[in-house]
Amino acid sequence: MKRILLVLCLVLIPTLVWAAPFLASDPSTYPIAEVEIQQTVGGVTTTIVGTYIVEGTNAKLLDLAGKTNGSYRFQARWRVAGGLWSDLSLPFDVVKPGAPGNTRIVP
Repeated sequence: MKRILLVLCLVLIPTLVWAAPFLASDPSTYPIAEVEIQQTVGGVTTTIVGTYIVEGTNAKLLDLAGKTNGSYRFQARWRVAGGLWSDLSLPFDVVKPGAPGNTRIVP
């Protein structure tokens, strides 16, 4: 039993610690075919269409780990199986900061 618990800890803890940040929303109450995310960076808007993953009370829409440093504005909408799109969500503004400068020890 201790071995099983140890193996579970070794497998699950790194997954939780290294989990990427995600753009997420509440899950839809309708069967959703796809998600459209509008991403605005520096005044330029691009559209990303894809699927999503529901985990608990979150619908994970977009993995943010690969995004470069800078300011982002995200809006999302759903498309139901019949082909109709929902309205866009309210804008969500977020900044991904750069790494800290030179680190040092000071008195």
